[in-house]
Amino acid sequence: RTLGINAAERMYADLNSRHFEKGQKLNDADMLVQAAEAVGADPVSARSFLASDQGKREIEAAQLRLSQLGIHGIPTLIVGGTLLLPSGAIGASTLVTIFRELEAKGGAAGPPLFAQDLGLPPNVTQEVLAL
Repeated sequence: RTLGINAAERMYADLNSRHFEKGQKLNDADMLVQAAEAVGADPVSARSFLASDQGKREIEAAQLRLSQLGIHGIPTLIVGGTLLLPSGAIGASTLVTIFRELEAKGGAAGPPLFAQDLGLPPNVTQEVLAL
């Protein structure tokens, strides 16, 4: 939560690989600590976090927001904190059309939708995703 979007993306990719390719269980605390440490988290703090109720309130707030927005499927894209694209698979040509329309309107800049719910610090929400 505090290491930034790039660390989160690396951990997400690692967890997907561990689970879907290597058959590791996502509720294995030792594996989760290893994954957190691999992206720069302190292993003692990570283990402490996993053993606590820390983050529960934030996750519940994000789940409530998802429910209020009517989001029940993945992937669901929210652009600029305001534009909710249809849930599920979207063709590339549809995405290009949507983004070109947004571009013509000057963009869809808005606050990060879940930042407050999840208690994300500004340095995390302002980080640029490395592609």
